[in-house]
Amino acid sequence: MASEPFISVQEKIQTLARNPLFETFSEPELREVANYFNPVAVKKNETLFHQGDPGRELYIVIDGLFRIFSGDDHNRFRHEIGSAG
Repeated sequence: MASEPFISVQEKIQTLARNPLFETFSEPELREVANYFNPVAVKKNETLFHQGDPGRELYIVIDGLFRIFSGDDHNRFRHEIGSAG
């Protein structure tokens, strides 16, 4: 993955507070959760994970576009199953 940009704890809290997943969290709860988030800058067409990988990460897209594919890396039986941005 690309470099990790610096984002202050306060910026993380503000980002989390805007996300529906965390909208009911209090300020102290958001601060606690923010400590576990690390920003990642991703290059165009970079793969974050593959189908079947263990789910150890939670990605929140702050800026940009993403696409989700099902299938293999050799484009056999590969099709887009979602996108946003």
